[in-house]
This record gives sequence, C-alpha cells and structure tokens, in this order.
Amino acid sequence: MSTMWGADVVIFPYMEQTAAWNGLQSFSSTTEDFNTGPTNDAMQFLIGPFPPYRCPSDSEVMKPSEYVRTIGTRGPFAGESIRPARSSVKWSLGDGIWNVSEAHLSNNGAVAAINNPKTYTRGMFTAWHYKDFAFIQDGTSNTVGVSEAVCSDATGNGTTVLVTASSRVKGGITAGTFASPYTAAGNPVTPSRCLDNAFDPQDRTRLRRNTDALPWAVAWRGQLFGDGRVSNVGFQTVLPPNSPSCGNNVQSGGDSWGLFSATSHHPGGVTVAFMDGAIRFVTDTINTGDLSLTQGGHHEGTGTHPVQSGGSNYGVWGALGTPQAGESLSL
Repeated sequence: MSTMWGADVVIFPYMEQTAAWNGLQSFSSTTEDFNTGPTNDAMQFLIGPFPPYRCPSDSEVMKPSEYVRTIGTRGPFAGESIRPARSSVKWSLGDGIWNVSEAHLSNNGAVAAINNPKTYTRGMFTAWHYKDFAFIQDGTSNTVGVSEAVCSDATGNGTTVLVTASSRVKGGITAGTFASPYTAAGNPVTPSRCLDNAFDPQDRTRLRRNTDALPWAVAWRGQLFGDGRVSNVGFQTVLPPNSPSCGNNVQSGGDSWGLFSATSHHPGGVTVAFMDGAIRFVTDTINTGDLSLTQGGHHEGTGTHPVQSGGSNYGVWGALGTPQAGESLSL
C-alpha cells in the first residue's frame, strides 16, 4: 500500500467483483503491476457500490466519494466526472509506525528507497511488501489482518477539510485525522503524543482545532476505493480502537508518517478479522502497553535507527498485530 492499489482491489476476484476486476485489467499499463497508483481512468471501474466493503453502521460509507475524478478518452465513462465508492475496510500494519510508506523494490527489481528495512515485518499489510501465510510465525489465529474504520466526510477539494472553531470533522475523532508534527520525520513517534494533542480540550469527542503550521485535518479515510495510501486504507494496532488518528503529511492525503486507528460506530470497540478468517470484537479497553514508548529506535528518516524486532511495546493489541514477534497472544 502506498502510491499503489490497495488490497481491496487485489482481492476482487475472490469477492464476486469480476466485472470491476476485468475493467481494471483493460488498463494493463496501470494494473499489471499493483505497485503503480490508480489513475483517474482506471478509477471509473471503482464507482461501486461494493457492499462487502461497507459497514452498515456507517452512513458516510454508503455515499459516493466527494473526491471527483475526471475520466479521459477511454472506458465506459470517458469524458465524464465520476465519484469512486468508499470503503470501511482497513488493512493492518501491526505496530509499525516508522515510515509506513517504505518502498522495497522498483519495477525493474532494483532496490528503491528502503528507508527502514524492518518496518514491513511489523504487520501483514505494508507498502511494497507481499507476504504469504508462511510469514505468520505467531499463528493465523493470533494475528490481526483487517478492521473497520469510520469513513470521513470530505468537503472542499475532497481530500481535506479545514478545522476551525465552527467547523469540525463530522464524526469527530473516529472519522478525522489530526495534523500532527509529532509524526514527522525528525521526531520520535510516540503514540501518547497523538492522544495528548489530538483531542479538542473543550470537547473530547472532537479533534482539536489546529493552530500551528499544519492547520488541517485529513478527510481521506475510506474516501477513495482502491487507493492504497495508508491514510486511506491502513490502521495500526497501537492506539486503542476508536482513538483519534494522527498524521504528518495529511493535507494531500499523504501517508509516510502517521498513526491511524481502527474505529467504528459500534459502542465499545471495533470488529476485527484475524488471518484465520475469524471475526472478533475488540474493545476500546484492550491492553495497549506503554504508549509513551517509541516503536523502536529514533524517527530520523535516515534508516540508521531500524525498527525493533521482537515483541511489541503496545500490549495485547500490539502483539495481535505483529505476525513475527514471537507473541502468541489471543483475545
């Protein structure tokens, strides 16, 4: 996931979405290699709706995206403006925080910008890395794969919404992402900083009004079906379910530095799918260990401080997200 197709699209053949899959294949230059991003033209096959990807409790996800794509000269919607479907489905990065857009290999097989070659080991679905079941050393019943997250309600240009005293992100902390310099390169990624700063001190069901150099809250989560950027389709098993999300480059839907939570409109938790196919309810009170700790090393963007190996710092929730950490914990 990154500037590539999300896993939502890759599993189309197994989700009775053959028509959409075949349509995408007609744009072979952009879909043969799923490391490439979804072009406007290809997005015309993602109008949906795609019911298996929508949580019935989320009214926003039932609507077409507010992000408009203009189609070129190819395909059934050539020359028209379309709005892709939205999705409730989010894919687990485990407890990996450090540069979650880490590249692995370029199209010709050469190494391309591996900033931190250990991040990809911390979850099942990480940008540029493809894993099979053999990767799961902790057991499929002990490893989180998928969760739900509330879809944002984009306004304006469809990717961001300005947070002011009178204009909060609809859906509060479960839908928005706080623009946080604490997740930028050069700063340690400490989850407690996200919790300390994202809440509006006057209303803890809403995001704080951001008055610093990053006065934006992303309105991107679930908005673009098939777009694999982490802020759109990813989550980490770090902050408890229904916590706020925090990101650095969120004004343009950026994804490199961020901490994105699993969220829902269900009281008390979220619905999660494990890698053995089991569906379980994870409560907001699940143990998350010590959120004041960084996820290994420093956050300098140089690759000289690799992410830790072994067990997670973030309790049972963190352990359930890490497939190779030697933690066979279950709910």
